[in-house]
Amino acid sequence: MLKIEIILDDEKIAREGYDIYDVINIIDKRFIGKCFTKTQDPQKLIYSNPVHGDNEYAQIWNVILNLARTNWFQECVKDWNCYSSIQGADFFEVESLMDLFSKEYCN
Repeated sequence: MLKIEIILDDEKIAREGYDIYDVINIIDKRFIGKCFTKTQDPQKLIYSNPVHGDNEYAQIWNVILNLARTNWFQECVKDWNCYSSIQGADFFEVESLMDLFSKEYCN
């Protein structure tokens, strides 16, 4: 299973002149319909996928890479992490996507 957790920075979003609901809708559109389902959580955006094959895994990382290279996303996100587990396992391996995709890497 693969799970993406995104925490938005409301202050940065307001300061940059973005509308929080527009930002959430754009992020939703990137994940939902691309093998992901959204879990309702008032504090963060959570998208998960059971990952059934290499093609789905490639689609997922395509979405992640596209977001990482988007300037407005970098300006709006406070933290985002990728959790992965082997099918049937109760534990998740966590990788900070903030650390992996710094602004320097993406620009």
